[in-house]
Amino acid sequence: MTSSLSFIVSEESEVSFLAANDPVFSDLKPDDFKAYVRFRVATAFPALIGPEMHGRVFGFHPQVLVNSFRSLLHQQTNLGHMLKAYGAYRDRIIGHVVGVSVANLQRSSKQVIAATADAAQYLDVVAVIYKAA
Repeated sequence: MTSSLSFIVSEESEVSFLAANDPVFSDLKPDDFKAYVRFRVATAFPALIGPEMHGRVFGFHPQVLVNSFRSLLHQQTNLGHMLKAYGAYRDRIIGHVVGVSVANLQRSSKQVIAATADAAQYLDVVAVIYKAA
C-alpha cells in the first residue's frame, strides 16, 4: 500500500511517496535523512513518449527494457536534468535508484509488443531521496 501523497511529474510518469509499510519494498525504512519514492518510467510500445522539445516522438521495444533494466540500479536521481555536464551551474543530484523491475512481463522468454498501452511493459523504480540534498 502506498501513501496517499502522490503527484504527476509528467503525463508518462507518476511519482508517489512510499509508505513505511509498503509490501513491495518492506525493508526500506524512511528516517530523518532519507525518504523513498516509487515511480513508473519507460513504458514500452505501443505507448509513445513525446513530442520532446525537438518535436521527436520515441518509444521502447519491450525486449530492450528486459535486457537493460538492471543498468538503472544505483544510478543517480537528479532534479530536471540539472547537471554540470549539461551546462548547469551545479549538479542537483538528490538520490539514487535502489530498486527496479519490469512490470507487465509476459510469460514467454521473448517479449512482444502488447495489444494496448495499458498492458505494455514499463519500469517500476524506487529511489532514495536524500533529505539534506
